[in-house]
Amino acid sequence: MTLTKAERADSQKAASSRYNMRREMKRQGLEWPNDTLPLRLRAAEAGLSTEAQEARRQAKLASARRYREKNRACLAEEAAWYRGRAAAEKKSAAIRKRVAELKESRRARIAAKGQGDTGAD
Repeated sequence: MTLTKAERADSQKAASSRYNMRREMKRQGLEWPNDTLPLRLRAAEAGLSTEAQEARRQAKLASARRYREKNRACLAEEAAWYRGRAAAEKKSAAIRKRVAELKESRRARIAAKGQGDTGAD
């Protein structure tokens, strides 16, 4: 929902009058009764209907929900990638270990063959 130029000006005017009122109260040493005015009161000051205010609130909530869902999907995708990466690392480590074992057993066989085989059969 976009505001018209007049609605925007009214909203800004209301905000500046609130700001000036707060500043004046602080200058006098008075406390502003609840630093943020209720949403309905601000909407009324800005001249917006409660339906329009509710529509804006719902749009903001929907936007936040979409952002959270997108973020959750990205995190799930990243977690899956890391799980796949960990599985691949585990697999390649097992392969490297097996290759090392085979090389070692081959060396042992060759060494045993070389030592045990004196040629005097």
